[in-house]
Amino acid sequence: MTSPFLGLICRRPRAGLSIGGVAAALLLVLNAAPTADTTIAELTAFRTVAVSRLAAQHDKILRLRQQIASYGNVRVLHPKPGHDDQSG
Repeated sequence: MTSPFLGLICRRPRAGLSIGGVAAALLLVLNAAPTADTTIAELTAFRTVAVSRLAAQHDKILRLRQQIASYGNVRVLHPKPGHDDQSG
């Protein structure tokens, strides 16, 4: 991966571009580049959301299983013998 400010270092300064202008441009690039801290924070937030969603899905599955178990009229449907679902 190429560094975003490599072009600033490798190019010869254009006429009229002051050292202050190069420094300002370099600061803009450096501030825009993600740091390890921001990357870690983003990944931590992603993990938190993912685990939260998994926990919610798990709770929903448990609630649905309880509902199925509490109804006496719910039963498992088995295919009739001799009928194959794969035959068309």
